[in-house]
Amino acid sequence: TSNTVTETFAVGVPMLILPLCFDQIDNAQRLAETGYGARLDPFTFSDQELMDTVDRLLLDANLRNRCREASRRIAESNHQKHGQLAERIEQLMMGV
Repeated sequence: TSNTVTETFAVGVPMLILPLCFDQIDNAQRLAETGYGARLDPFTFSDQELMDTVDRLLLDANLRNRCREASRRIAESNHQKHGQLAERIEQLMMGV
């Protein structure tokens, strides 16, 4: 789910996704396209393909650095503004 992807970004590790349905498919595609992880077909991957993909993700120093940088940006984001935005959305929904 999207929450798992967000949490994985927050801790700064690459992702291996085996999407089954719904948003998992879109999330896996975006992560593969942006290079933050890998996508395997959950119904057809081979043992060797899985092992090779895990090795590639774990041994890629550039990917590790990009994931850590994403984690740092998340940690340093302005949470106060996020709260203000949530409050404003709530006000709009309540007609205030």
